[in-house]
Formats: sequence, structure tokens, C-alpha cells
Amino acid sequence: MLRWGDDVISTEVGQQILSDHNELRSIIADIEVLLGVVHLDAEQLRELQQKSSRLLTRLQSHIDHEDSILVPALRAEGAEGTAEASSLHDHHEDQRKQLRAAIEQIQNDRITAGQLRVKMMSLVAELYRDMEHEEQRYVTA
Repeated sequence: MLRWGDDVISTEVGQQILSDHNELRSIIADIEVLLGVVHLDAEQLRELQQKSSRLLTRLQSHIDHEDSILVPALRAEGAEGTAEASSLHDHHEDQRKQLRAAIEQIQNDRITAGQLRVKMMSLVAELYRDMEHEEQRYVTA
């Protein structure tokens, strides 16, 4: 269920967010396997680039999806919900900028395994924090 304050907004919206988060976690799990490889060979580096690009593309889609379902649900809850929706939308705009930069870096043929590893470890940690925050803030079991 989606919640805002003490109000339940929509079970369906909450389920959609959790479904998206579970799909992102599955992609991240594949990436984490490669991040654990001490010395990536050229093939593994390409695979990490591909999986990282897939994650970022899927994350962009997820952010757009949240904006289309969560932001309107929050706005429907009055002034406090509108402020929360505005804050979430601003956060998503910042994430989009970061994602565009990350995609450009990851798709650069000159990126080293070490650079990609650092970029993705940072991004994955931030993504886990963000999903956990959203689930605690908006989704209940």
C-alpha cells in the first residue's frame, strides 16, 4: 500500500513501485557479481558496461513511471502531498541529470575497469538507499 501520513493512497501504486524495485535489484545483483571480480578481462568489462547501461536505462524508466503514478497520487492528498510530490519530482530531475552523465561515462570506450567499478559501486549504493527510503516512506506491506 502507498501511504502518505496516515492515509493509504493506493495499493496498486505501492505494488507497482515494489515490482520496479525488485526488477532493479535483480539487475543490480548481476552487476554485483561482476563488481566482485578482482581483475576484469576485456569481455567482463564489456559485460559490466552492458549491464550497467541496462540498469541505468531501466532506472530512467522507473523514475518516469514513479513520476506518472506516485507524484499525482501525492498531489491528490492536499497541500502537504503537493509539497512532497514537488520534492520527489525535483529529486527525480537531479537523478535524471546524474543518469545522463553516468550513461555517457559508462558507454565511453576509454573507461577503465577501475573507473567503471568505482562509478557503479557508488551508484548501486545510492540506488539501494533511495529504494529503501521510498519503500519506508511510501510503501507498506
